[in-house]
Amino acid sequence: MQPPENQSERPFLSIITISRNAEKLIGATLQNVADQQGVEGLIEHWVVDGASTDGTLDVVRQFPHVRYISEPDQGIGDAFNKGMHLAQGDYLLYLNCDDILCDNRVLADLYHFAQARKMPDWIIGRWFVRREDGSVVRIKHKYPLTCWSLSLESRICHQAVFLKRELQLQMGGFNLDYRTSMDYDLWARLCLHGTCITNFERPVVIYAAGGFSGQNKELMFQEQNEIVQQLRNTPLKRWIGKLYDQIKPQRV
Repeated sequence: MQPPENQSERPFLSIITISRNAEKLIGATLQNVADQQGVEGLIEHWVVDGASTDGTLDVVRQFPHVRYISEPDQGIGDAFNKGMHLAQGDYLLYLNCDDILCDNRVLADLYHFAQARKMPDWIIGRWFVRREDGSVVRIKHKYPLTCWSLSLESRICHQAVFLKRELQLQMGGFNLDYRTSMDYDLWARLCLHGTCITNFERPVVIYAAGGFSGQNKELMFQEQNEIVQQLRNTPLKRWIGKLYDQIKPQRV
């Protein structure tokens, strides 16, 4: 299914959900988005499926408003980039299978927040993590998320990021050289480009732990270390970064 050719007005937000053989997970995510209130006509939802062989597409077809494609891809970053090119919204949100928005007013609140702040390029909300044992934990930050904090380590959940589509296209989308940390690489390039983060102090998403990155932690830490060095692009950041590395808890 292709995006409309003559769309007179862009939607405010495009939600992109990538999938492969996610028959048991994707329905809850699609229903969660469909239940959002106060954003009628303001959002679109794309599923970018990697040629599933189970009943994933049967589930997707139960949601007539959801647009989708299903074809082989080169991995997570490639699927994200396909969604970026298909989407028509001012902002993009990458909401994975088994992730859900915190409540049915998240997107309405986001819309009013963005309008009040004249549509900033890069908005980051707050998030919860649903662990593999089923418990849900809110991730707390003692200070606002900034490009400075990203020069210490990755602290952003991509499911809580609302990024202008045009800016993401300008940055070239996700780098396929990274298998687990393509989102952190994009944040780094945005920071080095001079883009500032706008913090949305509201819980927006509950994301499920144990995805591809969680299953490949050694590779994730290796990639994140490479990216964080790029962000430490001044003597002061390098000095503070080295100090932080010595005192931060060991990652497991």
